[in-house]
Amino acid sequence: MGKEDLNLRFITAEKHHFDDIMNFLLEHFCFSEPTNVAVDLTPDEARTFWPDIVTGALVDPVSFIVFDDKDEIVAVRLCSIANRGENEDGSADAIDSNLPLSALTIVKLLTQVEADLWNLVPDDVNRLLKIDIVSVRGDQTRKGIANRLINWKLDDAKRVFGCQGVAAEATAFNSQRMFAKNGYRVLYEVVHKDLLDESGKPIIACKDDTVSSELVFKEL
Repeated sequence: MGKEDLNLRFITAEKHHFDDIMNFLLEHFCFSEPTNVAVDLTPDEARTFWPDIVTGALVDPVSFIVFDDKDEIVAVRLCSIANRGENEDGSADAIDSNLPLSALTIVKLLTQVEADLWNLVPDDVNRLLKIDIVSVRGDQTRKGIANRLINWKLDDAKRVFGCQGVAAEATAFNSQRMFAKNGYRVLYEVVHKDLLDESGKPIIACKDDTVSSELVFKEL
């Protein structure tokens, strides 16, 4: 842990943090996550579907916010708890077709990545901690904060909340490497060059080394 990390505070996200989390995502995650950048997602377009993600991440006390010594948010980990047999409608029919094109592209991608989740995890896994978003402010990257976040209080997820595993949609090359180093295995992969529009052009062409989106998992 670097000297710059000593004053960081990891706080459990609560419902009253909703606006602060949304503002952080709109100011940082919107412009740093490779697939968001690839589809030119704007903050206004993100507002059409991110509130549902944030709201879902505040149902159970499994999401976290990292504050610095100035009480500014420098990172978030948004999680939800998923149970086998509940809310498993990952079909295209469940997607709001009225979303802006960029938002619709992201939602379709995430739906495709996660659609077969419960058939891919071990049969005896019935409750999962799902890592929906991990985002670190640009000036705080490469300090190990994201790595600390994805491991933060996983024992509680198992002991207190009964989660038998952790699943995440890894849509950035750097996060894919991070999850792999932490013992996650890839259950499913969507290769971006295979996603084409009606004219045969790639729908998602990331500007960094990200070439696919992965569903990753490890048991607890």
